[in-house]
Amino acid sequence: MDSTIDLDTELFCFGKILALQRLQESYRATRDRLKEISQPILTDWDIIPELYEVFMRVFSHRPQSHPVYLRQKFLFVILYLFCPESLAGEKMPRGLRPKLAKIFRLKSATPISDNCSSLIFLYQNYIDFSRDVGIFYKAVMEHIQQNEQ
Repeated sequence: MDSTIDLDTELFCFGKILALQRLQESYRATRDRLKEISQPILTDWDIIPELYEVFMRVFSHRPQSHPVYLRQKFLFVILYLFCPESLAGEKMPRGLRPKLAKIFRLKSATPISDNCSSLIFLYQNYIDFSRDVGIFYKAVMEHIQQNEQ
């Protein structure tokens, strides 16, 4: 057998091993970063109705926009706080959709999923949507800080 072929085979195998090692390191770093940024800011779902009251106070002085559009602003912030990975396409934790549907007095949780399907698009493309989300997020964080004291 030709020694050149053996050397080529060795180099090929060694290159694959190095590539595999780099990919594993990258995967671990990505997995760790994903775990870090997908951690919820809040975990107590029982305060969601209270946050809805904050939301309604913040936006009560404004002319009424379409109820679904208003609901989507609330949902964006709630999902960001309680399950940010759902804004990136993952499923919501079991039980959250019915809880949100109850707050909005919906007969089923299906409209919650429907309303969430375009949240990132709305946030990225509509200035009033992203502005209102920011206003509500700030109000929520202030409310939480006041209640911690």
